[in-house]
Amino acid sequence: MLALSNKEFFTLIEPLGPWGEDKETGAPIMVAVSGGADSLALAFLCRQWRKNVMGLTVDHGLRSTSAEEASLTKKRLAAFGMPCEIITLSSLFPGSSLAERARTARYEVLVQSCIRYGAVDLLVAHHASDQAETVALREQANSDRAGLAGMALIRETAPVRIVRPLLDVPAERLKQRLIEENLSWVEDPSNKDLKSRRVQVRYNLGKNKTLGKESYLLLRKARTAGQERMENEKVRARILSTQGGTLYSEGYGFIPEGFADIYSLRELLRVIGGKRYAPSLKSVSALLPLREATLSGVRIVKSRKKNQHGWFLLRELSAIQDVHHLLARESQSALPFLPFLQWDNRFAVYLPNEVFGQGLILKKLGEEAARFKFFYGRKNKRLPYPMAVLRALPALFTAQDELVGIPNLIYDNCKTFLHFQIYFQTHQPVLKGEKFIHP
Repeated sequence: MLALSNKEFFTLIEPLGPWGEDKETGAPIMVAVSGGADSLALAFLCRQWRKNVMGLTVDHGLRSTSAEEASLTKKRLAAFGMPCEIITLSSLFPGSSLAERARTARYEVLVQSCIRYGAVDLLVAHHASDQAETVALREQANSDRAGLAGMALIRETAPVRIVRPLLDVPAERLKQRLIEENLSWVEDPSNKDLKSRRVQVRYNLGKNKTLGKESYLLLRKARTAGQERMENEKVRARILSTQGGTLYSEGYGFIPEGFADIYSLRELLRVIGGKRYAPSLKSVSALLPLREATLSGVRIVKSRKKNQHGWFLLRELSAIQDVHHLLARESQSALPFLPFLQWDNRFAVYLPNEVFGQGLILKKLGEEAARFKFFYGRKNKRLPYPMAVLRALPALFTAQDELVGIPNLIYDNCKTFLHFQIYFQTHQPVLKGEKFIHP
């Protein structure tokens, strides 16, 4: 099979921009590099495309050879002029859902590194075989049409864009390019572990051979479903703009009386509940016509305001279990509020460096919210949202459960407490802005 050429790669990646000027003084474009053939080929091709690109290699610490492999990958990148940062994870341990936990931890630290360098694009090396496997797995799980679109070429998140320029490229063409360039790569033994469902699917699809007929059919199905998904999102955008569904920076939502679009409601519930995936169509359909209920970590509550007829979507307080013990940082950031912590999968929390290592805890405000009943301390101006919203915001406490810090959204002129910045920033927005088809 022919190796993927520079010209072909440039044709694939350029339309996925804008990429900005290629200046050494600017923020780099980041490339996630595991050291395997796919990511190493992506890194090499990116270095032919631009000068200001940088590799990020995550050492998961799960194998005795992982640190050595990460160091070797860094040397291989340096050989063709790409700098690389190794990020070591210490929080992973063997057990159930290890692959999912490792993936979540990996993307968290990759995004954090992008933020530290001011990068807004993270390139990953998923290719055509990966896409076929993903669609096959989702078919087995009886996914809906949206799920059968597979992985997106571009996934917008609040801090960075996740870009997959190789989704139409067979893995064999990437390996062939490395062979022609005389570049070696790391072989991950977990990629051959038949206990993994993905590896089983890979084996059945003939991953180590050229893409077969079944894989091509799966890829065609993904393209069709992806086109539908993009068109459906345009419809959702029109509905939300005309029917008045609203998200607020405090992490709650409001929908007017008569709102009945089940697909938009699913996405609102996903975002407010801090979930990666939306609740099922069946479970949301059971709520219509709307009534007071709790689903997917969100309470649906009738508005009691005279001039606001509709329904509040509020984070379920008992579902918030996220507690961060703010241990001393291994290295201090040059910027006073970076990097951020992701809290409850809803908020990016920017804390000053001095709060770390002081025994403080970041958790939900809870019943301490009663202390802030009046907005900005003026008794003639109450909070403009339900008290339940305030209870579900993050706050800083001592180990003795004394409140010492509150977010900027609720009481920023009060001198009694330490203040910190929070932004409503979920895995993905309600309107995801994903692209499944090349422009």
